[in-house]
This record gives sequence, structure tokens and C-alpha cells, in this order.
Amino acid sequence: LENLLELAKQNAQLDQKDFLTRKHLFDALDELRPALMQ
Repeated sequence: LENLLELAKQNAQLDQKDFLTRKHLFDALDELRPALMQ
């Protein structure tokens, strides 16, 4: 479990660079989802 937490911390540090890009991507996916579900 500790290894998992360590990996999560490392990923969090890496993801800070991509956070805005990822947020933008997920926002776009949220906009697309209703169209895909019709």
C-alpha cells in the first residue's frame, strides 16, 4: 500500500504540469458525453 501511495505522489507531481491541459480535456469530454449518449 505504501508503494501505491508513493506512486500516487510521484504521479501527482508529474500531473501538475499537465493539470490545466487535462482539465481542459475532461471539460471537452464532459461536453461531448451527452451527444454520445443520445
